[in-house]
Amino acid sequence: MHARSVILCSTLLLATLGDVGVARADPAGPDALPITVVSIRTDDADDQADALTQATKSEVRKLKGWSLGEGDHSLEVLSLALRCPSPPDAACEVRIADQIKADRFVWGTLKRAPGHRVTGTLHLWTRGQGQTKTDVSFSDNLTEPGDESLRKVVTDALAALTGGPPKGSVKISAGDVSGQVFVDGQPSGSIKDGQATIFVGVGTHKIEIRAPGYAPSSGEVTVRPNSSVGLDLKLETEEAARKAASKPSLKRIGAYSAIGVGGALLAAGVYSSLKVNSINNDDTYADYREGVSGNVCDAAKADGMRPNSEVDDMCSTASKYGTLQFVFYGLGALSAGAGVYLLMTDKPKAEVQSPPASAVRLVPSVGPRVNGVDLQVTF
Repeated sequence: MHARSVILCSTLLLATLGDVGVARADPAGPDALPITVVSIRTDDADDQADALTQATKSEVRKLKGWSLGEGDHSLEVLSLALRCPSPPDAACEVRIADQIKADRFVWGTLKRAPGHRVTGTLHLWTRGQGQTKTDVSFSDNLTEPGDESLRKVVTDALAALTGGPPKGSVKISAGDVSGQVFVDGQPSGSIKDGQATIFVGVGTHKIEIRAPGYAPSSGEVTVRPNSSVGLDLKLETEEAARKAASKPSLKRIGAYSAIGVGGALLAAGVYSSLKVNSINNDDTYADYREGVSGNVCDAAKADGMRPNSEVDDMCSTASKYGTLQFVFYGLGALSAGAGVYLLMTDKPKAEVQSPPASAVRLVPSVGPRVNGVDLQVTF
């Protein structure tokens, strides 16, 4: 052990055995598992090892689904205190994890190599799973943790060590079917006899089951790291799904009812307009109209010399039906329009189309005449 190691051991030994450390990262949350970084060990590349340690801590903070564990720990000091071989073996890794109170930690070694380079190995130990490792190599002039080239080396190494964001399991139950499992639209395994367990990344995912003879069934789950969530799905046979789809919905029934009521109201409006028009063309009404100037109905009421009760009644009837036709047309158009809207929105999106150009359109146009009401109907 060189002079730097001796000094380091003497100054940090008591702090390590006493489990004293400086917290440098936010505490882990339910969606982020902590990784503790132990200082990289070296005999001849102190500056490069320090830069690699700090860069590793910085990049662990950025990893999706992971967080940086608390504490500053030295592999040299821990190995000396726990009487570990160099490099630490599997039994020593367990003792180190217990000492620093971590379920996973990164440690490594570094040394100088020919061609002004340094080489080494980074390890990720996980409780209950053992370790993964990956080799690193970079130029010996990389002594700053924030150097982009060094960060790239660390990012690639951590990707190899962790395998990406932490995963959780989804236990699927789907009757007794056998088929395929899709996660977010991508094939992700199979289900047999209605049971399957798949591992997916942390977050919310859409799980879908497709089985021969059955309509697809899906559900959403939110997965947390290193945890398990259950999902129960019910699959209908294709025949049962077709029958269910063929049944008219309440929305569709209401749509047809509204269209029917609207049609009846529009018919009543047409009848009212025809009633007014028939009075306009009545012979008695026409004969009287020829002998007066101005408004026929006002003349019939004011003509004291010649009672014209029949014309007066016609005017009263025309006025009543003239008002009704506007009411019927308005309510009929509103009801029929609501029915058409409900009918169109009840269809699947792929089936929604613009109304055909040949559709019948009834456009009433009612206007005043000098001595009556005029009606035009366009089809």
